[in-house]
Amino acid sequence: MYKLLPDCNLSNLHDGCCTVKEGSTTRINIPVSGIPYPSVIWKKGDMVLGDTGRMCVEASPGVTTLLLRDCQRADADTFTIVAKNSAGLKECKFQLKVVGKPGICTGPIKFSEITADGITLEWGPPTDDGGAEVSNYIVEKRRTTDNKWIKRTDGGQYSVTGKNLLGTVTETITVLVHDIPGPPIGPIKLEEVSCDHVIMSWEPPENDGGVPINNYIVEMRETTGTSWVELAATVIRTTFKAVRLTTGTQYQFRVKAQNRYGIGPCIISEPVFAAYPFDVPGQPGSPVVTSFNRDSMVLSWNEPSSDGGSPILGYHLEDTAKLEIKTSDFHTTLTNKDSLRRDGGAFTLTASNPGGFAKFTFNVKVLDRPGPPDSLTVTDIAAEKCVLNWIHPAHDGGAKIEYFIIQRRETSRLAWTNVATDLQANRFKVTKLLKGNEYIFRVMAVNKYGVGEPVESVPVICTNPYVPSDPPSQPEVTTITKDSMVVCWERPEHDGGSRINTYIIERRDKTGLRWVKCNKRTVTDLRYKVSGLTLGHEYEFRIFAENNAGLSQPSLSSPFYKAVDTIFQPGPPGNPRVLDTTNVLIETFFWLLRKLAGKMLAHTPLN
Repeated sequence: MYKLLPDCNLSNLHDGCCTVKEGSTTRINIPVSGIPYPSVIWKKGDMVLGDTGRMCVEASPGVTTLLLRDCQRADADTFTIVAKNSAGLKECKFQLKVVGKPGICTGPIKFSEITADGITLEWGPPTDDGGAEVSNYIVEKRRTTDNKWIKRTDGGQYSVTGKNLLGTVTETITVLVHDIPGPPIGPIKLEEVSCDHVIMSWEPPENDGGVPINNYIVEMRETTGTSWVELAATVIRTTFKAVRLTTGTQYQFRVKAQNRYGIGPCIISEPVFAAYPFDVPGQPGSPVVTSFNRDSMVLSWNEPSSDGGSPILGYHLEDTAKLEIKTSDFHTTLTNKDSLRRDGGAFTLTASNPGGFAKFTFNVKVLDRPGPPDSLTVTDIAAEKCVLNWIHPAHDGGAKIEYFIIQRRETSRLAWTNVATDLQANRFKVTKLLKGNEYIFRVMAVNKYGVGEPVESVPVICTNPYVPSDPPSQPEVTTITKDSMVVCWERPEHDGGSRINTYIIERRDKTGLRWVKCNKRTVTDLRYKVSGLTLGHEYEFRIFAENNAGLSQPSLSSPFYKAVDTIFQPGPPGNPRVLDTTNVLIETFFWLLRKLAGKMLAHTPLN
């Protein structure tokens, strides 16, 4: 089975560090890869984290998540992600930094350079800087006469009188006291409440701190939780629209004013549910037949006692299996914006008496914005792209679907971004995504009555479903000439999940150090003729395989082969033929005599 070492992608962190605000709730998403998919544990220092508590670990396909609730300064530490599979183990570390308000400055305060109109103060830095460098200190003074701090009301005009033996002189001076602003004037007015947004307003602070108000900060929390979420920090006007609320959820909002000296105290709104500010209407009066003829009749009824807080849009007459000319047998229903959408259709009204019966058929067509599309799926997911597929809404609002709007957002953000705004197909390829990021997509249908409700996809992580292939086999050389060789090899054992697009052939001269690419065109065969070699030089070869994920590791290098024309051993002689038997026998006889005489002389002893 193909195996791949586990790995953790920390590219979303800045210089291996994650910074969060004290008191906030955050998720740290880390993409994890490996074949087989690894098991993952988280450590804070030497402590292993579990899947419950204020710090807990969550898992989803291709990503591991650390959920931090109500972050504290003491949570800052080195966190380790340990990913393990049968191929090996990988540890990834990063620093968690929690920033908050600084602590109290260390004392005592020392005085020096005391003059008639000034004094120099010295003190020590705070024991806890809140996780960030302290860039500003605020010095306050209080009057020793009544042991109270200066308030904003101490500003104004003061008379200063000087007296000596020659007389007196009086001057008037103006004292300005600057400070952070006071709270905005409340209560926070909820001007408009809907199922997905709230419009609120307030009045500027009575005390602006002596300088203009720069901006307002608006925060929100669900009443079931304790953490406040910042909605906007640069609000200029005294109104704000909170959007993308969840229908049926109860919220509270708070507003603070800010000037150049800092942020003032807040005012908090009353709890409010994200819902329409009206209800279904009351029941209308019983219908009465006021006139009729052979093919029609006229009905009338009284208005309901209550319209539910919204103007009545119309009345609907429901169909029944049989209607008689009795007012008790007619019934109607009333709908407004908060009622469920109904499909139109054909309705038949039948009236009968002893003289016979009459029928009246009429069509009802409901006109509205379209409903949400059906079956939004995400396919062909890669590192930078994916494909969205969906089906037309089951309810088109009584008008033709003109186009679709596609939006996306990262799961770590609240803002939606337009991907396509006038698409008429039911399929779209989303590009320019960021590798390793987790996205949610939504699609809305549009007809002439407006933009319909969205359908959202499940969260998806942008990663390639394939990896580089295994290297090809060690190459061999089959045919050699003085300036060319034919190189052969076998396919990789595993293609990495993507087909092999081409092979790269490289050679190296035994007298050199550099590998040289041999092929300029695409090679899909398992052999390639390398030309342009130098006579008498020796060469070795190696092969790369390339798929959609990139190049594989190189194959093992081949032995060295010399570029020369191949020389073969001679074959055996042809069939021998005897041309003159007499001479051959005589020559053979004398040759044997000479051989025998030579051997006898070699063994004769010397005198």
